[in-house]
Amino acid sequence: MHLYGNYPSQWIQRYKEQNYAVIDPTVRHCKVSSEPVCWSDALFEECPQFWSDAKAHQLNVGIAQPSFNTRGYIALLSLSRQTRSIEEVELDSLKPLLKAFAETVGYHIFELEDALTQTLDIEFGHKEKEVLRWTADGKTSEEIGRILNVTADAVNFHLRNIQKKIGACNRVQAVTYAVAQGHI
Repeated sequence: MHLYGNYPSQWIQRYKEQNYAVIDPTVRHCKVSSEPVCWSDALFEECPQFWSDAKAHQLNVGIAQPSFNTRGYIALLSLSRQTRSIEEVELDSLKPLLKAFAETVGYHIFELEDALTQTLDIEFGHKEKEVLRWTADGKTSEEIGRILNVTADAVNFHLRNIQKKIGACNRVQAVTYAVAQGHI
């Protein structure tokens, strides 16, 4: 499970530490329904400590909208505000927007996570790692070639292979991805 959003960082930490996803009724709801659910005392009556903690972090009023993808992944878009409960009329007017927004956000998160997973599975050869390290140090292809005792064309060959593996458009992007993923 991954959490993205702008909830207070203390709440996200607490949510993870307490493993609240196991008892969170909005999570249970999204596994069986495609309809939004409004937060309420009744919804959280089976987990009062969870609801109390949420309110202590200014999460008083909210709505959760599930979305699904073709691989069976579930995303849950939760939006909150501090005051003014969500009335039935407001909920009815929000439903189409919520569904579209949740589907769009869910789609992009699924795509992002797929891309990250694919990037994490990338392996580089010894020469590719050397080329990446020297490129990260700001060396040109010619300089790297002299250091590694190969031609600049050989360095560029390795850089193109690295860019293909990562899906990067240029050497700066390739190095950035490689550093972010812990390859160098």
